[in-house]
Amino acid sequence: MRHQTTSVPPRSNRVRYVCAALLTVFAGCMRDIPAPGLEYTDGPVVGMGDGAGGATGFDSGAGPDAPTPDAAPAPDSAADAPPVVPDARDVAADAPSTADVPSPADRAPDVAPATCGMPGQACCPGSTCLAGGCCAMFVPGPNEQRCVANGGQCFAKGSGTGGAGTGGVCSGGTCTGCGALNQVCCQFDVCNGPGLACNESANRCTMCGAAGSPVCRGNVCGASSCVNNDGACVAAGTPCGGGAGTCTDSGSCFSQGVVCGGVGQPCCGLGGFCSRSGTTCLGNQCRECGALGQPCCDPGNTCRAGSCAGFGLEAMCR
Repeated sequence: MRHQTTSVPPRSNRVRYVCAALLTVFAGCMRDIPAPGLEYTDGPVVGMGDGAGGATGFDSGAGPDAPTPDAAPAPDSAADAPPVVPDARDVAADAPSTADVPSPADRAPDVAPATCGMPGQACCPGSTCLAGGCCAMFVPGPNEQRCVANGGQCFAKGSGTGGAGTGGVCSGGTCTGCGALNQVCCQFDVCNGPGLACNESANRCTMCGAAGSPVCRGNVCGASSCVNNDGACVAAGTPCGGGAGTCTDSGSCFSQGVVCGGVGQPCCGLGGFCSRSGTTCLGNQCRECGALGQPCCDPGNTCRAGSCAGFGLEAMCR
């Protein structure tokens, strides 16, 4: 009996067949499992990287169908958010209003404690006191006029300061027993009220400043008049007394070509007085007096403002 024999491929051919089968299986697996970063597509095969067709069946993402990259994740908290710059108009609208804030000019000024006018203090300019007090006490030590309280005891000229005063009671700035018209003068030759001065020879308060009347405090007389050697006011054209000649409209005295009694001029007469209103004789020369910071005026060391403090050449109106 004749047996049929089957031919067996050579060994080398068998190896090639096995390798081809393995490659076929591997290719099938690769179609189901895309490589990282590549997406399988059923459409035309696109080459890797340049969009051209290839034999792999994979898309590199570089062609027209490439997926859009995922957006950056949103910040997890306000701390990761970018800073927000406010609009200038919003800042101005939120700013505190200054409409109700007073300017420095509108603020109430600081009130300094009183340095004059209170009981026991020096009298203020014009021989005045605060809170209804009266300028009616003389303190010899500092040579000052002092204020007494409203309702307190006034001191008339010559009554001293150690005992009870004789000038009555201070009532609203006026003493009931001194300083008024035709009353005795209060201490330091003070008379209360405008146009009044102490007539020292009579120790009475009289009208002052007019011709024939005593000078007012601070050696003041009316216009076109002079202070004579007795401390009274005289009209222009009348004698100044004391050998000083005649009163002129300027307030100086004139005699035989010699002018005296005005500011910066020599003092007049043998006693050395100044004839122009508001001047006093210091060192044989007439100087302005009676205002704050100026020398006190003779006779009587009086001031138009403040009170006289000190003695001799040091006596000043403060």
